[in-house]
Amino acid sequence: GLATKKALGQNFLVNDAIIAKICELSEVSESDRVLEVGPGIGTLTVALLARAARVLSVERDADLPAVLAETCADFDNFTLLSKDALNLTQTDLDEAFGEASRALAAPNKFVANLPYAVAATLVLDYFQRFKSVQSATVMVQSEVADRMMAKIGTKDYAAYTVKL
Repeated sequence: GLATKKALGQNFLVNDAIIAKICELSEVSESDRVLEVGPGIGTLTVALLARAARVLSVERDADLPAVLAETCADFDNFTLLSKDALNLTQTDLDEAFGEASRALAAPNKFVANLPYAVAATLVLDYFQRFKSVQSATVMVQSEVADRMMAKIGTKDYAAYTVKL
């Protein structure tokens, strides 16, 4: 069977209520191009595919592409990139979304269920490097969320909070 890999910080999202909440908060619609990191077994991916113009999912785990291909087989707006999301480049996005009409094709939303180890780094990095991304809706562990949403003067408030 398929099991999560602790070394990758995986946690497969299987709760339909949480998936629905992420989709609601992200406000993904038929004109959106979504960048998803860590699709896992594709439960959030399928929900995004039903709403978005296009979804590019970036997955590091070499065991998951076959699962994702099956899970997402009914959708022609799905692209899977087998790569470490920390090494994602603008060229990767151009190739996946179509360079010819970059302004119209580039991803405008980042939606993900992120592993603890890369959550803070990825969100900040993607906003700085991928200028087309206008919003991020991510599920993270409470400690990361506390840092993201920290108020001035609280123990979690730091340079990361200011940059975000």
